[in-house]
Amino acid sequence: MSSPKIIRSHHTAPPTVDYYDLGNLGYIEAWKVEAQLRNAPDELQDQCHYPSYYNNYDNEIALVAAGRGKFYPEKEGKKRAWLHFPIMIDSVTTWTPSTTATTTGEPGAVRAVWTEGNKMSFDIIYHKDGLKDGEFLLAKLCRVSPPQKKSSR
Repeated sequence: MSSPKIIRSHHTAPPTVDYYDLGNLGYIEAWKVEAQLRNAPDELQDQCHYPSYYNNYDNEIALVAAGRGKFYPEKEGKKRAWLHFPIMIDSVTTWTPSTTATTTGEPGAVRAVWTEGNKMSFDIIYHKDGLKDGEFLLAKLCRVSPPQKKSSR
């Protein structure tokens, strides 16, 4: 099955498939996020930095799909319930330390967030203004077509 024709995220024309709105960073098609996450590790990794804990201190982001699982040990008095992983815009390749999202070797501004053990139920967050550090914002899932009904067979 071939992939649908996709408009690249840096264009101003609206996408033709469901996508995540990344504010001034553009957008990423939902199918690209899902393709990357299918190959991402499910649990914390010792050999590389991701996936790693995402703290969401003081519930600064109203995460929808993520964070419904167990809480992890406290750090600085805050409970942690999520893992996060880099998502590369304009790619279906899953991030690894050798396939960085930027030429500086950093993973880029976009992350998927999920509860450990439930990777395909996720939210997309991104660094405001694409900065390496600082505030994350929640990406909005924009549906171009209605969700497909699951077959009862």
